[in-house]
Amino acid sequence: MQEYLCANKKGSFALGAVDRIPRRKYHSLLLMRDPGFGDPLATLVDVCEILHVDDHVASFGLQYSAYQFTMQPNPMWEYEGLGFVLRRSLRLDPRKDVISIFYRIETQGHFRLHMKPLFQYRPWHSLAQKNLHFNGNCHQWGDKFVFEPYSGLPKMHFRCHGTQMEFKSRGTWSSWIYESEKERGYPAKEDLFAPGFLTVEGKGSMEFALEIGVEDGEPIQDMPSQLDFKDRLNTACANYFYSGRNNIHSVVAAFPWSGGFARDTLISLPGLSVGENRSKALDVLTSYADILTGRLIDTSEPKINVEGLDTPLFFVRDVELFWNWLSLESKHHLAQSCVDLLNRLKGGHDIRFRINEEGFIFINPGPWALTWMNVVWDGLPVTSRFGMPIEINALWINALKFAVKEFSQIPTLTYLTPLLDFANQHLEKLQSLFVKKFWMPDRGFFADTHNGYQPSSELRPNQLWCLALDLQGITKEMALSAFKKIDEELKTPVGLRTLSHKDPQYRGRYEGSQYQREMASHQGTVWPWLIGVWSEALVKWVGPQEARRSLDEVLNGLKKHFETEGCLGHLCEVFDGQAPHRPGGAPAKVWSIAEFTRAWNKVVI
Repeated sequence: MQEYLCANKKGSFALGAVDRIPRRKYHSLLLMRDPGFGDPLATLVDVCEILHVDDHVASFGLQYSAYQFTMQPNPMWEYEGLGFVLRRSLRLDPRKDVISIFYRIETQGHFRLHMKPLFQYRPWHSLAQKNLHFNGNCHQWGDKFVFEPYSGLPKMHFRCHGTQMEFKSRGTWSSWIYESEKERGYPAKEDLFAPGFLTVEGKGSMEFALEIGVEDGEPIQDMPSQLDFKDRLNTACANYFYSGRNNIHSVVAAFPWSGGFARDTLISLPGLSVGENRSKALDVLTSYADILTGRLIDTSEPKINVEGLDTPLFFVRDVELFWNWLSLESKHHLAQSCVDLLNRLKGGHDIRFRINEEGFIFINPGPWALTWMNVVWDGLPVTSRFGMPIEINALWINALKFAVKEFSQIPTLTYLTPLLDFANQHLEKLQSLFVKKFWMPDRGFFADTHNGYQPSSELRPNQLWCLALDLQGITKEMALSAFKKIDEELKTPVGLRTLSHKDPQYRGRYEGSQYQREMASHQGTVWPWLIGVWSEALVKWVGPQEARRSLDEVLNGLKKHFETEGCLGHLCEVFDGQAPHRPGGAPAKVWSIAEFTRAWNKVVI
């Protein structure tokens, strides 16, 4: 299934199938991220059209029709029939919850276009059912028609720009089955409501726009233009930034079914900051400084972060990467947050983890998953990474080194001394022991975890973090050996498997019930976001030209998916580990597109 996506600065979006057959319950021309209450609100599944040209009739929407489609920069369909050409394009207002549908009709004779809006009007994870509380009436107010299906919810209006429009009330219900939801084992039947028909008549050629939303928009048609690939990547990344209440800047983790997650956001920020999006990324980092500190430092709350132990470490890593772009005021603000977070980590006031006698972060056994491989089922982690996970401790050492180097130059930071004392006591030992703990010379790669007595034997991609960061003791011989094993057992045309295909625990298909998908999630499934740290590690050890040769197949495979498959102009969350590497998970995942953008700019541009 090919899909399109448009998003605005409020995090609202339009998502649908290119052939206009709704297959997900999230397919909506206007899904409002923040309607002013609780969950996001799915409002309008589509606007179907019936075109009369002289004696001929053509129908479009909720069905397959012959068309041409382009996505540069906005979704546009072109239908051609006997005596007519109809162009239809979408534009979501950048700052308002308003969708505009632009029409251009070219005929030699008289035409009449009927437009039938189909409303869902329900929380995004739910399905609408015909009920007695639904108000299907519309009333005219000035040049627009107002629709209020439920008291207390935002009122929807529709109006026409560029010509006169007639509205004929004829409220009808119709049922629809979302095939993708049915395949995934979820409820799939929904009742859609059409309040009536909007009609425009004319002769010859005509352009106009139908505006539907909860605010008054200013429809300015963005005509499709040819963007180069770099610009298309930057445009895609920009879709994920949004500003919520209280001017909190955040990032959508995945379209269509996720909001903002700290780990996803912080992993994504380096890639999202490429090009014109840097200032947006800095705004997000500043917002997260306050959010994370408030959640992590409160001593009355024992949990370090519901999203993972690595979240504060990725925050420190981002501050390091953005450091030279920060003002003195921002440096002080973000450095203080880093100090608070690192002090909280070293304090060990959490039953789930501790700092062991050598200074490593050690995850205690229990019903939790504190790394990005975070699936828990029936109270148990699917991918057990107890002990010392390699990327957690690589990031931990890197964070301490950064604190010693930069924060010691800012004496006004509070609680800095305990952190520096800890770093001075443990950092040298940590760096000298890291390779001894994790390098396995007999296997030629780094262990994924260490339980305190011995390293784990699984081949996973998390070792790339120790190769990408500046850690002592790692030799080029070690790096090249690890890269060779990764190429042999983890590499696919669309990225890296999460577990070697030779491992007895390997699951190569991300399919079936939710349970089956969760079992496979980090046991062989390909996660394309790993290309970011992979490219970073390769460039460090073999240079950009050799890195490009190593990554060429993967970069081209992801580029093909970006251009022709799934949600066009975006990258999905996961792929099967087995050929033909079918896409799965969220069709548009922020860290997938962000880290692909980072890799592309690192080794191609």
